[in-house]
Amino acid sequence: MLQYLIILLDDTSTSYCHYNNERTERKLISLEDLKAGIFFGMKENLMIQYVYPSHELPAEYSEVLESIDHSKIMPADNPDVAKADVVVFNHWKQTNGFNFDANTAYVLRISKADLFDLKELVKEIVPKVAKLNVVITDVESFTDEDFAIYKNVLQYWANDIENLYADGKSPQLNLLTDRMMLDKMNNCGAADSNVTLATDGKFYVCPAFYQANSDTIISKSYNIGSLLEGLDIKNPQLYKLDHAPLCRKCDSYQ
Repeated sequence: MLQYLIILLDDTSTSYCHYNNERTERKLISLEDLKAGIFFGMKENLMIQYVYPSHELPAEYSEVLESIDHSKIMPADNPDVAKADVVVFNHWKQTNGFNFDANTAYVLRISKADLFDLKELVKEIVPKVAKLNVVITDVESFTDEDFAIYKNVLQYWANDIENLYADGKSPQLNLLTDRMMLDKMNNCGAADSNVTLATDGKFYVCPAFYQANSDTIISKSYNIGSLLEGLDIKNPQLYKLDHAPLCRKCDSYQ
């Protein structure tokens, strides 16, 4: 059942997942499509999540954006980042000197090499924030040697998180604490619990289906409907957990 509508406010809106946004030319969603998207969300009783670009939006967008309850997902270099519900670091260097908020969630998109070299950085951030989601952007390149290193890194963080819990704190680091709290799969829900509205007025399975490099991910032309024609998800059961045999049997909950 659909619960969320993700609205990309610009073609250059930040990625908050494993894929890289390959689009570099700015293209705002039109005010008409934004209003229509909000109306669609209201009609379907969906929680709206706005995904922002690095640049400031025109003033006329503000009133429309604030006309409904929503969550803001912003890159760390957005001028209005202090208003974000979720802040995305697209490079670890963006964390240098950043003013972290204890009530805000953060996403750190990072390569495996940087992650292994900068395990102290994650350790330093976790106590300062509501939650830190670490997204490894090249996870598909892991080797057996990498997994051995990764195991040691996780153990390093686990020891620190254990100490924080002992001090009465409740740190959240997706790679560890999510596994502790879950008793079933918690997949991203693309095209099942959420859909994405892009700047072209069309719906997509998730932001990657619109933003990512078609040579490495999937054709950008594959949409699942539009504001004019409504949602049109082919074989919707295939996006559900009970039709994913490998994920259904997996006990490494995430």
